[in-house]
Amino acid sequence: MDLRKIVFFFAFLCFVQQAAAQAVQDTQDRVYVVHADLFRFERFDNKEFQYLSQNVIVKHKKVFLLCDSAVIEGKKVRSIGHVRIVESDSLQIFGDTLHYDGELQTADFIGDVILKHKEKTLFTKKLNYDLKNRIASYYSSAQLFAQGVNLKSKRGYYFAKQEQAFFKDSVIVVLDRGMTLFADSLVYEAKQERVRFTGPTLIQENDLEIYTEKGYHDISTQQSYFGDFPRYRRGTSLAEAEHIYYNAQEGAISLKTNAWIRDSLKEARGDSIYFNEKTNWVYIFKNAEYKEGDRILKGDVIKFNRSTQALEVSGRSEVTEGSRTIQGDQLIYSGVSDQGRAIGQVIVSDTTSGYSVYCDTLDYNKKEQKFHARGKRPYISTRLDNDTLFLASDSLYSERMIVATDTFQILRAFRNVKIWSKRIQGVCDSLTYHGRDSLFNLVGKPVLWSDTTQFSGDTIDLFMAQKSIDQIEMFPNGFIINQSAESIENQIKGRTIIADFLEKKLHKVFIKGNSESVYFIQDDSKAFIGANYIQCSSMTMHFDSVEQVNNIDFFTKPEGKMMPISDGKLKILDGYFPRHAERPKTFYDLIQ
Repeated sequence: MDLRKIVFFFAFLCFVQQAAAQAVQDTQDRVYVVHADLFRFERFDNKEFQYLSQNVIVKHKKVFLLCDSAVIEGKKVRSIGHVRIVESDSLQIFGDTLHYDGELQTADFIGDVILKHKEKTLFTKKLNYDLKNRIASYYSSAQLFAQGVNLKSKRGYYFAKQEQAFFKDSVIVVLDRGMTLFADSLVYEAKQERVRFTGPTLIQENDLEIYTEKGYHDISTQQSYFGDFPRYRRGTSLAEAEHIYYNAQEGAISLKTNAWIRDSLKEARGDSIYFNEKTNWVYIFKNAEYKEGDRILKGDVIKFNRSTQALEVSGRSEVTEGSRTIQGDQLIYSGVSDQGRAIGQVIVSDTTSGYSVYCDTLDYNKKEQKFHARGKRPYISTRLDNDTLFLASDSLYSERMIVATDTFQILRAFRNVKIWSKRIQGVCDSLTYHGRDSLFNLVGKPVLWSDTTQFSGDTIDLFMAQKSIDQIEMFPNGFIINQSAESIENQIKGRTIIADFLEKKLHKVFIKGNSESVYFIQDDSKAFIGANYIQCSSMTMHFDSVEQVNNIDFFTKPEGKMMPISDGKLKILDGYFPRHAERPKTFYDLIQ
C-alpha cells in the first residue's frame, strides 16, 4: 500500500475517535429532556428555547430535575411548580420555582423550599445550591430537622459531602430530650450526630443553664464539652471552669482547671470538680476548698454529698469552723449524725479558747461541740504567760456544757496525765478543765511542781487568770515541799492548802486545818541558822520574790519549837513524799 495512504488512514482514525469522544462529552454535558407531556421548540434571536409542561423530567449530568413546567435555554433551566432536584445519594430539593444554571452548576430555589438528605430535612424560603461543591446556602430563616434535633437560624450552609450544616445569626437548637440551645453560630455534624459551638451559646433545659463559646454536644450519647470558661447554672447552683464536660444521661458534670461551684449556702473550689446531679455527690481534686457557712475545708481531695451533707477530705486536710481549725491526713463527716473524724497527725486549734490539740485520731460532733482525741499520747497546748503549757494523756475528751445562761467547754484527760511548761509541771491519773472558771482539776495522785516547789494533795485545783497561774488549791491532805537550798526543804502540811500567785510567782500560802510546817530560818545575810517546827489550826506563809519563805502568820494556839539545822533536816512530816523522779523534764517526756 502506498505510504501516503497509510498515513492518511491513521490520521482519519484519530479524527474519528476524537470526534466521537467530543460527541459523547457534548451529550453528557447538555441538558437532556427525559420526558414532558407537552413540548414546544422555538428559535429566537439566534437562541433556542424549549418549552416543557406537565410531568416534566430533565437530566443534566447526574442530576434529575422534575417540575410542572420548564423553559430550557442551552444549559439554563427555569422551572415552575412542584420543582424537585434529585442527586444520586438521595439528596433532593423541593421548591416552587427554580433557576438552574448548568454552566455554573448552581440552582436557585424560591418559595417553600425543602432540602432532604438521608434523615435530614431543611425548610426555607430561598435556597442556593452549588451542585459542583454540593453546598446549599440560605440567607433567610431556615429550619433543619434531623434525628433527635431541630435547628433554626437566619443564615446558614449545608455541605452535602460532609453532611455538615453551618448555622449563623439567631440560631436555635431544640433537642428531643428538651434541651434548647441559643447561639450566634454553630455547626451540626450529621454523621457524628454532634452539634459544635463556634461562638457565644446558651444551653437551657428546665432549670439548667450553660453559657459557652466553644465546645460540642453529642446527640446520641448526650455528652457535651464546653470550653473557654463556660458558666453553669441550675437553680441556685452556679459553676465555672476553663472546661466543663456534661453527661446528661448520668447527670454527671466535670469541671476542669480553676473550677468552682456554689449555691446560696455552699461553695467549692479546686483544680477540677466532678459532681453528679442524680446522686448529689461532689468531688473536688487538688487545691480543694469547700465553704459552708462559717465552715471552710481544705485538702487534696474533698468528697461531699449536697443532700446528706456527708463529707470526706483526703490528703493533708483542714477544716475551719468559726475560731476552730482541724487538720489531719483525712477528714470524714456525716451530715445526718453531725459527727466527724480526723485521722493522721491531727491538729485542732481554737483561737478563742487559745488551745491546740494534737492526736492520731479525733472524733467530733459539730452540733454538740464534742470531741474525743485518741491514739498514741494525744496532747493539748495552750498559752501560759509568755510560755506554752502542754498536757498529755492516753485520751482527751471535750464537750460543751450549758449551765443556766452560761455556755462553756469541759476538757477531760484520762490516764497517765502529764503537764509540762517552763513554769509548771505536773502528773495525775485524770484531769478536768472547766472553761467557765479557767480551772484545772487534778485527781488520782496529783502533783504539781513550780520552780523549787512541789504541790500535792488528794485533789488539786489549778486556777488560771489572764493565761497565768492565779491559785493552786490542794485538798484534802495538802502538802507543799519548798526547796530553799540543796538538802534544805521547807515542809507545809494541812487539810486544805491554798497557794496564791502574784506576778507569776508564789506569793502566799494559806494552810487550813491541822496545819504543820517545818521551815528553815535565815538571818539578814540569808544564811540558815536553824529550823522551826510549828503546829496550829491554820497559818499563812509569805514568800519573797525568789519564792523563799519570808515570814509566817500562825492562828489558834500555835505550838512549836526551834531546832538546829541538822535536826530540821531530819524532821519529816506525815505525808512527806518527794516525787521529783516523776517530774517531766522536757516536752518529750509527755508524749513518750
